[in-house]
Amino acid sequence: MEKKTSTLIALMVVIVTALSIIVGCKKEKNQSSEQPVSSEAQAILSRIEKFQALREAVNSGAKSNGTMTVEEMRDILDLTTNYEHSEHTTPCANKVLDTLYIAMPVVDAEGNVNETDVVAAYNAFETALNHRMLSINDNLSIASLFSIVMPATNSKNDNNIKIVFLRGEESEENDQPEDPFPEGANWLWGKSLGLCKPDLFNVDMGDASTQLSSVIPPLQITPQPGQIPGVSHVVHVIYRPCEQPIPDIESIYYADSINCYNTWLFCNETFLENEDCLFYSELNCFYHSIISHIVDDFGPLHYAPTSQFPTTPYYSCYIQWHEYESDNPGLYFKIHAAHVTYANVIWLVNPHHND
Repeated sequence: MEKKTSTLIALMVVIVTALSIIVGCKKEKNQSSEQPVSSEAQAILSRIEKFQALREAVNSGAKSNGTMTVEEMRDILDLTTNYEHSEHTTPCANKVLDTLYIAMPVVDAEGNVNETDVVAAYNAFETALNHRMLSINDNLSIASLFSIVMPATNSKNDNNIKIVFLRGEESEENDQPEDPFPEGANWLWGKSLGLCKPDLFNVDMGDASTQLSSVIPPLQITPQPGQIPGVSHVVHVIYRPCEQPIPDIESIYYADSINCYNTWLFCNETFLENEDCLFYSELNCFYHSIISHIVDDFGPLHYAPTSQFPTTPYYSCYIQWHEYESDNPGLYFKIHAAHVTYANVIWLVNPHHND
């Protein structure tokens, strides 16, 4: 994967919150695109440039006895992976979560890691990402929004850093009506089973989850003159509407009294062979439920449910179907789970703005 170091060093980082993006003051048309550089932005730019210089030196054979804390390592991996490799400005469909694993550097008695080992970890990430993207055969070739998940403290069974990210297929952005599903647009649950009566529409195969995913809006980012958006503090969370956990998938059970079908997202305990048809009115209800719970600024799931980044806001969401055995013999849970990505927006000054 081609490195963009020479371009990135020319970029100036300006941090703004997602809320300020949405409600920020409008700029006069004749106002200069040059933005004041805060001390915080200068400090972040300095950290990225310092790490880039360290990588170049170490990769050229230089030795380093410097150290950094584990939290500093997590932050610089978070900033740099998204800064150099995330294609989060490209609209995507059919998104999936993917995970890379890299070895956790040795932590010394003072709780620090060697800078050389951090460079090695980043190199390992780039190698693993390159191999993954070259080996995919599902056309989901756009990688974005890298989340750095450190191993649990004193973990004996898992000493790897997890880098969780989205892969998707490039798509076009479309404005959606208030109710995006017209009368008759009734879709089957899961497995790309298509419409309940496919003769009604001439459309590609999909299912209710893919149709819902296609209409959920990502964070609405207002373009800033001469700037391009980046991200930091990325968090991926899966919310399930069924109380019983999804096997082998880390998820959060969220219950609500909103009743579109059984709950705020589709959840049904039924026989395996049964086909579930979700009518257009139910899909519109699920859509509005997702908007009010996750997308809206004051929704209960709008901010990341983590102690580390409790104010990281919503960035994007897609819906995925899951099927797993119930505690009742012969019955299975068929559900829609909301895969939500949270991220802070970083504004990068575009060096090619005046070209």
